[in-house]
Amino acid sequence: MEQLTGLTAQFTYTPDAIGSIVLDLTRMHACLGRTTVDWHDGIRRMIQARHPELRLREVRGEHDG
Repeated sequence: MEQLTGLTAQFTYTPDAIGSIVLDLTRMHACLGRTTVDWHDGIRRMIQARHPELRLREVRGEHDG
């Protein structure tokens, strides 16, 4: 997100924060099917939808597998 926006991420850690989670992709695919949007595109779309005022940069290698 920093590369796309040029902004610096700022984090505030609290006892209420949710830690990292590990997804079971096999189960996800069985329940929901496979994804149709590359995660790079998903992040870009999310930022554009929530902050249309930001001009996003092109990220080199963004769509590499």
